[in-house]
Amino acid sequence: MIKLYKELRNWDILNKYFEDINICHIKVGNKERTFCKCGKVYTSVVKKCEICGNENFIEFYIDSWNLRRKYFPQLITRVYTETVGNILNVYSGSLHIDIPSEEIVQFKEEITKLCEIGPNEAKAMGYINDIFNVVNIIKKEYKYYSSYKDIFEKLPSEFHTTNNLISLINASNKYIQFSTNPDVVKHPIFYFTMITSPKVSHMLEETQDLDQLLDKLNLPKEFFPYIDRVITELRQTYEHLCPQTFEDYMNLKDEYKKILFREFEQRVLTAYELKVLSTRIYNLQGLTTVDYIEYGRLGESKKVFISKKDLELLPEFLKENLILYGKNTIDNFLERINILRQLKKPINKNTLNTRNFKTLCIMKNLTEDQGFSKEKIEAFIDWLEVSPLKAASLLKNRRKMTKKQMEEFLKEVGEA
Repeated sequence: MIKLYKELRNWDILNKYFEDINICHIKVGNKERTFCKCGKVYTSVVKKCEICGNENFIEFYIDSWNLRRKYFPQLITRVYTETVGNILNVYSGSLHIDIPSEEIVQFKEEITKLCEIGPNEAKAMGYINDIFNVVNIIKKEYKYYSSYKDIFEKLPSEFHTTNNLISLINASNKYIQFSTNPDVVKHPIFYFTMITSPKVSHMLEETQDLDQLLDKLNLPKEFFPYIDRVITELRQTYEHLCPQTFEDYMNLKDEYKKILFREFEQRVLTAYELKVLSTRIYNLQGLTTVDYIEYGRLGESKKVFISKKDLELLPEFLKENLILYGKNTIDNFLERINILRQLKKPINKNTLNTRNFKTLCIMKNLTEDQGFSKEKIEAFIDWLEVSPLKAASLLKNRRKMTKKQMEEFLKEVGEA
C-alpha cells in the first residue's frame, strides 16, 4: 500500500501548459511515482496505464535538496491574454510542483499581470522580458494594433519589444503633433529614441515642433536625413543621441565641417568617428601660437610641438587620409609632424603626403641604421609597390650598384 505521495492534484493546471498529458511520472527525492489521470498510481516509471490505456506521458524531478528546503522552482512559463471591454490584459503564468503534505503532490500556477493595453493608452506593470515572445502575442490579440503597425514594423527587429510597443501607443496619443509629422515618422529609429530615451524624451514635454526639437538637440540640419543611421552608429559604441553629440562639430570652422560631413555622407566615417574627430579638431583649431599637444592611446601617449602654421596643413591632410585612418587621423597627423621634427625635415604638404612620408622613414632606416646607398634605396622605394620581391632583392647586400647593374635590374623589373 502506497503511503507517501499517493495523490496528484490539479491536472487542469498542468493541461494549461501541456494540453493532452494524461499520465505523469514525478520523482520526489528517491521516491518514484507515476500518476494516471484515471487515478491509478504506480511506484515506478510507467508510460502507458494498464487500467485505462492513457499514454500521453510527461515526467518531472524534484531533487532531495529542494525537497528539504521546500523550494519548488518553476517548470515552464506561458503568456496568455484576457480581453475585458476594450482592454487587453496580458499575463504570464509559471507552472510549479508543490508538496503540501506527505500524501499529496499538486500542480500550482503563479500568475503575474504584465500589462494592460487599451485603444489609446497602455500600462506595463514593470519591465517586460520578451524572451517568451510577448510582443507577438499582443500583435495577434490586440484589436487596435493596425493603428500602430506601420511605424512599429519599420523598426529594426531588435526594437520589436513589448516595452517599445507600449511606449509607441502612449506617445502616439500624447504627442499627436510629433507622432503625425511625416518628416518624423519616416525616421522610425529617431521617433522611438525621442519617445523612449531619458536623455531626450523630456524635450517633448516642452515642444513637439520638429525644428525646435532639432535646435534643442544641437543637431545640424544637414544630418537630419541620416538621423536613423546616426543613432544606430552611436548605439553600436554605447553612445546615445543627446545635445552634446554634435556640440563640438557645431563649433568647428566651416572648412572642417564640410570635410567631415562629406566623409560621413560617403560612409567613410561613422557618426561616432565624426564625433571623436570633431572633438579632436575643436581642441586643435583654437591654437593661436605654438604649444605641446598630447596624442596617442592612454598609457602610451606622446607630446608633439605644434605651431599654428602646422595646423594650416590639417584640412588637406584630412581630405587625403580620413579614408585610411578614420578616427585615428589626427593622431596620425601629429605623429608625422613629430617624426618630421625628429628627422629635421621641413613640415609641409609634400612631406606629410603618405607616400613621401613613408619614403623619408624608409630612407632614414636604410641609410642611417643599415648603411645602404642612396641610389639603391631610391630604386627600392620606386619599385616596392610594383614588384615587392624584386625590390627586396636590392637589399641582399650593401654594395653600391654599378650603372650596368642598375640598368639590368630596371629592365628585369619592367618585364616582370
